[in-house]
Amino acid sequence: MSNVGLPMRPTQQPPRVRRKPSAPKTRRSGAFPFVLMGMVALFFFSLVAGFLAPRYLSDPPVPDYSGEGTGSVTIVINPGDTLYDIGLELTANGVTASSEAFTRAAAKDDTATGLQPGTYQLRQEMSGASALLLLQDPAAKVVSGFTIPEGARMTKVFKIASDATGIPIEDFQAAASNPAELGLPAYANGNPEGFLYPARYEFQPDSTALGLLQQMVGKFNEVATAINLEAEAEKQGRSPYDVVITASLVEAEGGAEDFGKVARVVLNRLNQGMPLQFDSTSNYASDSSNIELTDEQKNDDNPYNTYMISGLPPTPINQPGEAALKASLFPEEGNWIYFVSVNPDKKITKFTDNYEVFLGYVDEFYQYLATRPPQPQEQQANQ
Repeated sequence: MSNVGLPMRPTQQPPRVRRKPSAPKTRRSGAFPFVLMGMVALFFFSLVAGFLAPRYLSDPPVPDYSGEGTGSVTIVINPGDTLYDIGLELTANGVTASSEAFTRAAAKDDTATGLQPGTYQLRQEMSGASALLLLQDPAAKVVSGFTIPEGARMTKVFKIASDATGIPIEDFQAAASNPAELGLPAYANGNPEGFLYPARYEFQPDSTALGLLQQMVGKFNEVATAINLEAEAEKQGRSPYDVVITASLVEAEGGAEDFGKVARVVLNRLNQGMPLQFDSTSNYASDSSNIELTDEQKNDDNPYNTYMISGLPPTPINQPGEAALKASLFPEEGNWIYFVSVNPDKKITKFTDNYEVFLGYVDEFYQYLATRPPQPQEQQANQ
């Protein structure tokens, strides 16, 4: 039976429209960018905070004096000391209240890593910053040193160094007798004579004889490398040791302006088989500095008597400097085989290849001697 056309009952509700089932709810895709933006903001906040914190937050306080201090304290910075080591040294000597006071000041100063080894005069009870500034002031450095002159014999080197440092001469002699520790070049044959380079050397309160001799040999090696000594000697068919021996003769026999000529005389005589006949070698053997050899020296049978023995002496006779070493490697060109220092006081030396002219120069030398005041104890004088 069909209901079409029948009126609806008043109390009957309208038929509900049946909805299709809705899809399961998911998180709205538009929320993700907000979460990402929050994370990025948090990251940048943390970064900025980490960058600014050291500027606006203080380190925990450490003991530190204020001001530039009073009194006087000697501080030694040794080679290889770190800023931490220096801080400990300052505190141990009463300069700073704590090592951290110094190291914190140094951490804020890029130039602090350039502090040099040496002895410094500081003050007691200084702030870390003040101590750092004073260590960077050249006037605070206590310079203790000595100078080895060109042409000094090894015995004189020991005396100069001993007088300056207070280290006994015996300590230098002992150190020199153990050449393996000195750093000598192999061609030195274990003999330090000629390799204790003439220069100025600084020393510290804890310096040793061995350490100072090592510095001198190290300086020689540095200069020898700079002038290419070994390679140049090899080019010329000479041993580097002969070059150093020749340089020591040049240093003893001539003024700097004549080094090149004296070196040429040495080579010319050696090439012609002539004995060198140098007074300086006999003086070395007798540890004297006679301006004219005695008969005893001329007749003494020793390897340094170049009147009796041809060729170079067996070792250098002093410490040659760079100019003498260069002159030995690169002598002036010439045929000279004789030279005479006709007036040593005025450093006048004359050269010739003619024997008769040479004899005239000898007469000039004796005229000089005739007018020269007596020199007491010349026989015992060290060069």
